[in-house]
Amino acid sequence: MKEIKDYLTELERINNDISNLEFQQSKAYLTLIDRIMHNCRTDIHPEVLSHLSKVQKINKIGYWVHDIRRKLFMGTRELLQFLGADPKMESFSEEDFFALIHKDDLDRIMQSYSKDIYAHEDRSSAYRMISLKSELKYVISHFSCKYDKDGNPIQATGVIFEIPQTENKSKDSQSTLKKDIITANMGVGFWEYTPNVTTEYWSTSLYDIIETSPEESSPVLATIEKLITSEDSSELSQYIEHKNSTNSDYEVTFKIKTFKGNFKILFSQVHHLVDSNGQLIKRYGLVYDVTKMKQLLK
Repeated sequence: MKEIKDYLTELERINNDISNLEFQQSKAYLTLIDRIMHNCRTDIHPEVLSHLSKVQKINKIGYWVHDIRRKLFMGTRELLQFLGADPKMESFSEEDFFALIHKDDLDRIMQSYSKDIYAHEDRSSAYRMISLKSELKYVISHFSCKYDKDGNPIQATGVIFEIPQTENKSKDSQSTLKKDIITANMGVGFWEYTPNVTTEYWSTSLYDIIETSPEESSPVLATIEKLITSEDSSELSQYIEHKNSTNSDYEVTFKIKTFKGNFKILFSQVHHLVDSNGQLIKRYGLVYDVTKMKQLLK
């Protein structure tokens, strides 16, 4: 860990004091926006698209789980607060959750979502929501779906990002910077873990980051732990084990040697979804390939 902290001073400052690094943060989120929009399979309302073009960053809010057979939506505390709901709530009905979507976006989202959950691919969409406190929210939702043995969808899992309502203050130099960052193509992978299930769910982009495939590598934490470089492995494994055992959210930056022998720097955000008794329901994570960020942050 010591070598990484010395080698990635800028990234560690983002982790520890992101409020003082607004410029670097905005660059990272511009990349994330581009990555998600490339996966977007739904038409975007012109007003949403116009708003998205004006912002310099987006904010990760939380995760949701749609139990399709029970017709229930569950969300993290952060997401419930964002929607203006009581954080102690455990779920929304489908009807109540979809009622939060802006009426001008609802028909489009309902039509596309019913198709997307059968697509067997990660999907994204951008739309507006009206919170229970009557606040207008612009969001991007990136999600994947699980299926039964007959190919019928049983559960969709997604992460919600807010598109802040900020004015566009970009200059020509910033437009050039955005182009450079998009060219860098920072990878973003998504995974989820369910208790009592032997394997996790990994997005295709996560396999791409560690340069392997589902046929070659099992989607379990141990697969990535074996790739962590020796100087980080012991300390990082203990840290992750402690955080997971206490269902505590965390962020870590570390180096790996991929299955193809390439060294990469990864930044990981991990979140725990628990029930009212504190028992783990789901563990989710986003993994960013930030190997090129060091050069971009200079």
